Amino acid sequence: MSKTIEDLCESSFLLSYLLKELAVRPGMCFGSEEVSDLSLHLSGWRLHRMKIKDGDIFADAFFNRFDRFVEEHYNDNRTVGWAALIEEHLPSDQRNLDVFFELLTEFALSDPAP
Repeated sequence: MSKTIEDLCESSFLLSYLLKELAVRPGMCFGSEEVSDLSLHLSGWRLHRMKIKDGDIFADAFFNRFDRFVEEHYNDNRTVGWAALIEEHLPSDQRNLDVFFELLTEFALSDPAP
């Protein structure tokens, strides 16, 4: 049986935060609606997790493999990071955070857990 986003959110605080809180009001959470600012926000989260192990398997997969997932999605293997790739390949009619959340959902549903 394949997991749903709701199932995954129940087992991952990071995914739940991103999809159920941040996606609804990103400006309220960190004052911006830019994917580059979200990347900085998540860099802080990653540093925090280096000190305090939280057992979030999805977060481990996200921080270890999301860059590569986005590179493969765009067929662009430059090591500029997922935020820069999203910004560069952004369709003119979409907000970059919308693209991030679409890619995040696709990544989560692709069963990235080790």
